[in-house]
Amino acid sequence: MSKPDKKKLDEQAPDEDSSDIGCGELSANPSPGSDTGQAYIAAVRLLSRRDHSQFELTRKLKRRGEHSDIAIESAMIELITANYLNDRRYAGLFAEQRMRRGYGPLSILSKLGERGIDKALAEYAVSTLDTDWVEHAAVVLQRRFSESDLRNRETRQQARIARFLQSRGFYRGDSLKALTQLRKLSNTVADDQAEF
Repeated sequence: MSKPDKKKLDEQAPDEDSSDIGCGELSANPSPGSDTGQAYIAAVRLLSRRDHSQFELTRKLKRRGEHSDIAIESAMIELITANYLNDRRYAGLFAEQRMRRGYGPLSILSKLGERGIDKALAEYAVSTLDTDWVEHAAVVLQRRFSESDLRNRETRQQARIARFLQSRGFYRGDSLKALTQLRKLSNTVADDQAEF
């Protein structure tokens, strides 16, 4: 990760003699003793544990009540400039992580929204996941339910499977296609075994 260009940042500052960093000016190196410097250090500590969205990080720093809003905003600008904080990167990594844990696109979009990622960026992150959601739903079903559960056509069992996939954030159409696909596969395997 590259550091911000100090010369560019100094040119943007309205008054070079200003010692009050907490007024919204960009600074390549916030003074550790200043409120902005303390907010920056606290934010870097949080980012060292895991990636955060700008919204999440701002919310956490505000909850602590240790820094002014202006200092937090200045620290966010510095972190974005240094590319330590990047909502696009965060959205992509978060979407991939949720998908690998067996969640569908609706769940991923919802969770990204809760973390302050705007709708367009969340949709972009989900669209970049190279996955067939029907196939993904089928894999999730196979992990959760036995073959006999999936073949069971009782209304109660079908409702249970549908609720499970809905809670995982899959579209209803993808859920139905996945279940149909698994049943066809199960019947084909059962027919092949009966022939032997």
